Amino acid sequence: MSKVFDLSMLRINPQNPFPFSGSDADWNDFKKKLDRDPEFLEANKIAYDSSRDNLLIAGNKRVQALRELGWKSIPSKYVIDCKDWSEEKRERYIYASNWNIGQWSIEYADDEMAEEFGIEFDQENDRNEEYQEPEEQEYDINANWFLNIRFTNEDECQKHYEEFIEKGLDVKIVQ
Repeated sequence: MSKVFDLSMLRINPQNPFPFSGSDADWNDFKKKLDRDPEFLEANKIAYDSSRDNLLIAGNKRVQALRELGWKSIPSKYVIDCKDWSEEKRERYIYASNWNIGQWSIEYADDEMAEEFGIEFDQENDRNEEYQEPEEQEYDINANWFLNIRFTNEDECQKHYEEFIEKGLDVKIVQ
C-alpha cells in the first residue's frame, strides 16, 4: 500500500446526509483546525468505496476542506476503503463519524480550549450545578409507545419485522 493517498481520487458524495451548515467563518475555522491537527484524521478515518469509483462514504467535509487548503494527498493511514462493508455498516459509519453525544463537565473543561472550538458555557449556572441522580420512573405497560426505524432496503426491514413479530410485538411496515 502506498504511504500517501491522492485526494483527487476521491469523489464527493452528492447525497451526503450531513452537509456543512455553518457560516463562512465557521468553515474557515474548521479548515484552520484541520490544517493544524491533520493527525486527528487517523482517529476518524475518511471512508471511501473503491467499487463505486472512490465515492466518499464519510469525510466529505474534511476532504473538501483539505482540497481548499491546497492539500494534494494525505497519509494512507487516514483513509479506509469500505468496498467490502455491508450497506448497514456503511450507514453506521456515516452516523458514527458525524454523531456528537455527551455533555461537557464544566468542572474539568478548559475554558480557553472550549472557546477555540466554539463551545460556550453559562459560567455562573453551569459551574454551580451539581449532578443529581434521575428519579426512578414507573412505566404503564399499557401505554402507547412508538418506535420508528428507517431501513435502507426492503430485505433488512422484513428481517427485523419478523424478529419483532416473533417477540410478540405489535409491528407494521410503513413505506
